[in-house]
Amino acid sequence: METKARSMRITTRGATGTVEVDGVDLSTGVRGLTVKLGVGQLPKVELDLIVLELDLDSDDTRLIIPEATRAALVALGWTAPEE
Repeated sequence: METKARSMRITTRGATGTVEVDGVDLSTGVRGLTVKLGVGQLPKVELDLIVLELDLDSDDTRLIIPEATRAALVALGWTAPEE
């Protein structure tokens, strides 16, 4: 998988905030995030995305995500599978 450098802006206002990647607001699809900083290393950000339903108990696994999460994934370079 190709790694692409991206710009990120995180702002907080009390208990609320925004997450922007390359100028695209992903806030409605993000539940939380973790920022890891290391000496001599690039920062690493892990986004916790919102999932509405996950069914792992069947032969046909289903993952249902809200549109805001899908938009966040697409903004990060994900290509949605054809339905």
